[in-house]
Amino acid sequence: MSTLLQRNPATTDIRGQAWHPRAEAVQAMRFIKEAIMSLLPEGGYTETKTSIEYPVMYGRCMIRMKPLDGMTSDGRFFRERLEAITTLTVPLDDFDDDFYLSVNRLATTGAVVRCPESGAAHIASGVSVAEGDTETLMHLFAPLLVYSSLAQSMSLREPMQKTFGIDLLGDLGDQFGFPGGDEPSRWQPGEFEHAAALMEQAGIFCNAGDNGLTAEFAWDAGAVSAVTGERTSLMRFENDVTHPTAGNGLRFALYLPISADESHLHTLAIELNNVEIYGKDVPPCFGAWAVSPDGRSLVFQGFWPNCMYQPGAVANIAMWCYGRSRLAKQVIERFEVATH
Repeated sequence: MSTLLQRNPATTDIRGQAWHPRAEAVQAMRFIKEAIMSLLPEGGYTETKTSIEYPVMYGRCMIRMKPLDGMTSDGRFFRERLEAITTLTVPLDDFDDDFYLSVNRLATTGAVVRCPESGAAHIASGVSVAEGDTETLMHLFAPLLVYSSLAQSMSLREPMQKTFGIDLLGDLGDQFGFPGGDEPSRWQPGEFEHAAALMEQAGIFCNAGDNGLTAEFAWDAGAVSAVTGERTSLMRFENDVTHPTAGNGLRFALYLPISADESHLHTLAIELNNVEIYGKDVPPCFGAWAVSPDGRSLVFQGFWPNCMYQPGAVANIAMWCYGRSRLAKQVIERFEVATH
């Protein structure tokens, strides 16, 4: 495991003392528990003060809250990290990293990663919470964690069919789906226009249309657009793409302006997923890094089904990916130095 990863402490706070979750974090966990129990009334839960575990498609998911230390880039203290981790009944540990990356190419709301301690594979998403993020925690992150936990393992069905000829849902496949999955995307042009207006104010080159949005983030200092030969990462949103298991919703992807042989790109994708899931000052992670479909570069992508719609979500994802592009450049540069 790379030394670039930052481990989260399990039971102590920044002062090394026993951890006692903040009242607002406990309130968010209470919301998560109540939402899960409402969505899955059949039961099968296991809960503690700071976690809940429950059955999902292909396995069991745990949403848990952990203490987090350190400071954000703008000088605030981190307090908690909330994670949704799906442990699958399918023996993913028997598969190699190439298969995991094929799953991440169809990512919905989480990335297949290996646990740093045990080496076991699972699907994970998460968000670091800092002081002053109470409103965002309650009204954005907590609902996202609920629905993202239910969607995580949807990325697994098609790779299993293509690679092994196994349909994990069997005869239930045609009956399974998220609410609104067969309806038109709930992300309509106004969402893209709103996000584009905010990014243009920040000096980001972008273009919004009826079916999506594209934006370019500077990779090299001062870069504005690849049209003029500069290096930028490309952010793309699409509302007219149907996920093979999750149905209709919003697909987003961040393409990096780098190239390498596919084997090295696989290694970098694994490193980036590990940093995002096990790191500290990282963007909210509700997607996964993978090698691009043409095998020439890296892409962070996700798919949010219609039931995850929230007004302003496109703008939030875009800003997270703006930070993600900058983080990816730092991680890749450090990784190349550390491994050569």
